[in-house]
Amino acid sequence: MRGEGADQRLDPWGKTNIGGRGQKMEPGAPHECASVRPPRTKDWPANRRFLTIRNRCTERGTWCFSDSWHAMTVVVAFVSRKGGVGKSTFARALAAVAARRGLVTTLADLDKDQKTSSRWQRLREKHQVFPPLTVEAYPNIDAAIASEPDADLLIADAPGNAPELTMEIASVAHFVVQPSGACFDDLQPAVELFYQLKSSGIPKSRLYVALSRMLDPDEEEAARAYIEVADFSVLPGAVVERARYREAHNRGLAFIESPGEDLAASAGVALGALLTKIIRKHRALRPRPENAVALSQPS
Repeated sequence: MRGEGADQRLDPWGKTNIGGRGQKMEPGAPHECASVRPPRTKDWPANRRFLTIRNRCTERGTWCFSDSWHAMTVVVAFVSRKGGVGKSTFARALAAVAARRGLVTTLADLDKDQKTSSRWQRLREKHQVFPPLTVEAYPNIDAAIASEPDADLLIADAPGNAPELTMEIASVAHFVVQPSGACFDDLQPAVELFYQLKSSGIPKSRLYVALSRMLDPDEEEAARAYIEVADFSVLPGAVVERARYREAHNRGLAFIESPGEDLAASAGVALGALLTKIIRKHRALRPRPENAVALSQPS
C-alpha cells in the first residue's frame, strides 16, 4: 500500500489497477457472519447499510473489520431535478474511463422510463465497443448496491424530477454529481436541489456540480461563478456542446471515446478530477492489513 502522501498526484488515465500491486483485490473466505449488517450510526460511511462484515468479535457490542472483508464499493450518483442536463452523458463517460483505468465498474440505470443508459449499452454491444461495460437496470439504489458487492465503482444514473428517489440515492452515495447547463433555467434548480439535500443532512462535501453543454468560455465562467456564490463545489473543466458527441452516443461510445477527443481538454479535465476523487476514496475505504479496526456498537 502506498504511503499517505503518494496519492497527491494521481494519473487518472493510468492503467494500474487500484487494488494494489497491479492486481485486483479478491474477497476473503466466506464467514458465517458475512451476512450480518452493522448498526446505522452517523459515523458509518455513506453506503453503510451494505458494508459486509467478515468477523464479529465475541465481546458484545464490538464490530471488527479485518483484511478479509470486501472493500466497499464507491458509489457515484448523477442526479438532477430535470432531464436533458447531461446525467447520462457524464455517467456513461465516467463508466468508460473508469473501466479503462482498471476499476471493476457497474453503471446502474435507475430511470425506469427513459432507460437511456440501458439503450446505449445495447448499441455498445451491437458495435462491439471496447472495453465492454456492465450496465444494469435496477428499481432503486438499494437493489443496485446489493447486487454489485464486488464492484470497485457503482455509478447511479438517476431519473430527473424524482425527489424521493434522489434523496434515497444521495443518502448512500459517496459523491453526488449534478450536471448543469449555463442558463438560469438549469442553474437555479441545481442550486435548489443541493440546498434541499444539504438541509436533509447530506454533507456538502459530497455534492458537486459538473458543467455541461457549454458553448463558450464566457458562459462557463459565469455558470461557475453562480455555483460558487451559492457555496457549492464545481468540478474543474466542462463538457462542451459538440455534434460529434451525439454521433458517438449513437454508436455506443461515451463522448470521451469519440474519435479525436483530447483527454487533456476541458471535458477530460472534469472526468479526470472526478476519477481521482473516486480512486482516493476507494483507497481510503480499503481495510488496513496490519491491524483490525474495532468500532463500538452504540449502547
